[in-house]
Amino acid sequence: MKTCSWFVLAVVALGVSIADAQTSSNVSVFATGFSNPRGLKWGPDGNLYVAEGGTGGKAPPSSTCDQVPPPVGPYTGGFNARISKVTPDGTRTTLVGGLPSTSAAIGDVEGELEKIVRKDWNAR
Repeated sequence: MKTCSWFVLAVVALGVSIADAQTSSNVSVFATGFSNPRGLKWGPDGNLYVAEGGTGGKAPPSSTCDQVPPPVGPYTGGFNARISKVTPDGTRTTLVGGLPSTSAAIGDVEGELEKIVRKDWNAR
């Protein structure tokens, strides 16, 4: 029972320290205006590049492929995923837009490009 009490105390202490770190006064917003940001990478030019999943869309699923059954599916899509560039002063611009984005009936959103970008960026 004593071990369990110490474990609970450690979990509570960790939770308090995490909450304190999240409300630190030395944290500031660097950039805004993202749509489901996923992959982040600092470029050699000092800019931050962000792969964004977009918002999905209302386009119906293709009839040429099997769909995930409800409640998760079906998936719908659109072309609103993008890659953004953020300059050192925090200015966000769209580097590449109009990329495929999908959304599930339960609300999950995923940009198709992010799969490629994450795989490539995480391999480095």
